[in-house]
Amino acid sequence: MLAGERLLTRRQLVGVRGNRFFFSYPVVFLLFALACAVTVSRQYVAGAVLFVAIICLELFLCSDLTVLGLPLLLMIVFLLNCYDSFDTFIHFAWGAPIVIFALLYNLVVYRESLKVGRTLYGWIAVSLALLLGGVGTISAADYFSPMSLYYVLGLGVGMLAFYLLVRSRFAVQSVYTLFSRVACIMYLVGLLAVVNIASYYYHKLSGGGTLSGAMMMFQASNNLSTFLMFAMPFPIWYALKQNPFHAASAFIFYLGIVATGSRAGFVLGTVEFLICLAFWSRYGGRIVRFFCFSIVSTGALLAILLVTEIETLIPGFNFVSMEEMRYKAIGVACDSFLSHPIFGIGLKNHALDGIYSPKKGALCWFHMYVPQIIASMGSVGIVAYLTQFLIRMSLIVRRHTTPLRLTLGISYIGILLMSQINPGEFCPIPYGMMTVVIFALLEQLGETERLAYRLAPEWAEAFSA
Repeated sequence: MLAGERLLTRRQLVGVRGNRFFFSYPVVFLLFALACAVTVSRQYVAGAVLFVAIICLELFLCSDLTVLGLPLLLMIVFLLNCYDSFDTFIHFAWGAPIVIFALLYNLVVYRESLKVGRTLYGWIAVSLALLLGGVGTISAADYFSPMSLYYVLGLGVGMLAFYLLVRSRFAVQSVYTLFSRVACIMYLVGLLAVVNIASYYYHKLSGGGTLSGAMMMFQASNNLSTFLMFAMPFPIWYALKQNPFHAASAFIFYLGIVATGSRAGFVLGTVEFLICLAFWSRYGGRIVRFFCFSIVSTGALLAILLVTEIETLIPGFNFVSMEEMRYKAIGVACDSFLSHPIFGIGLKNHALDGIYSPKKGALCWFHMYVPQIIASMGSVGIVAYLTQFLIRMSLIVRRHTTPLRLTLGISYIGILLMSQINPGEFCPIPYGMMTVVIFALLEQLGETERLAYRLAPEWAEAFSA
């Protein structure tokens, strides 16, 4: 037993040892290998059952939520291939009580004193905007429908509760340990997304399909691109702190985004990739700056020369046309806001019924961040989400911005960009929860930095360099 462990209660000791075991290199590698095997073999249902069992075990034995996040996110990435599979997984609803019991056990046994930060106020504002969305317009049947309640409560009150849980658990741990675990998880999630993409093409092409047909039918393209955009800055951090060759993974993540054929991923992923190169250049030294300049120059030249050939180079790729659902949805959003400027028309609305038919278990999304807010929540939503955005930016942009803070900030920029033309942050699981973790870490980092500068300014400067 370590000296520090003698001061812990029995429940805390179990949690600490569980954290250490389940985030040891052999276990982490095993979980990643299992996720890859499930992805390549396409045994998604069996894989989901196995990973849910692992998650339940970790809920009993681990107090660190980032440790729990590894199997959860790996499972979600390989389940992205199970599009429109509500009827398949509903047969496993019998296992829900086991998961709920394990979750309640974790919440009670590993509870910590409540701790909050500035982003609390943003979550309160957003929760109120979601609850009030559509008041006076939406019918009671629509407002209280199961799917409506899931998103209204999940995106608002649910995320607020998750924030309080995460922030309280983070407050009793080292922010640098937490960040290293999050960085490792996101790196592995990005690698699994690449494996997922490669596996998809292998099965399609080996089955006699064509590249064009495979890309056009790549249903998981936007979601896999979103995960890769979340993960892209973390290899850059590893390149700065450990080995510069880790930066190659960020380039592989970008190529993976392009390979999905996602238009949003291609355009916005390119923007984030350039931001990552600027980030690497800023802290990587003269040789890195020259290398990044060469990449950008070569990429710009190729873009100019091949811009008219993009549909030939990337089969199935085309930009937005006036006949597309998103283009029409902008007009619907503006009309909805003008008709209901205060509270909007609510999340469970029928404004898009004529141009969009969602799959079972999903709402009728505008697939655009700003139109979704102004149409569904009106002026109240605009004020709430703007408040949340400004608070978040104040945590990212600081006078003494460090690589660690920028890594988390760029990861958030990835989901923010993707949300502009996809549901993105309006999906509570996993994107909403991942965003909560990012800003809980940033809050914890801010408190740690303030304490360090107060107690030992010289050490703090050296550490954050």
